Amino acid sequence: MAGSEDKAKEIVARYPEGRQRSAVMPLLFLAQQQVAAETNTQGWLPIPVMEFVARELDMQVIRVLEVATFYTMYNLVPVGRFHVQVC
Repeated sequence: MAGSEDKAKEIVARYPEGRQRSAVMPLLFLAQQQVAAETNTQGWLPIPVMEFVARELDMQVIRVLEVATFYTMYNLVPVGRFHVQVC
């Protein structure tokens, strides 16, 4: 999706030279939104998507996975159209 590629480049450009890896969270969120739009769900992050983000940021996949598993804003498995969380 060309719009997503442009948005991803814009996000990475916000970070100073040598600090582009800091864009991992917004890129994961963008990827999850893209999956949501394509599947008409809340979105989630399949392993190939996280691998792609890791390649784009020159990071190890495990580092991207660590971020995705730490924050509850990322879904690692498919969720339905509505996702209710109770705290």
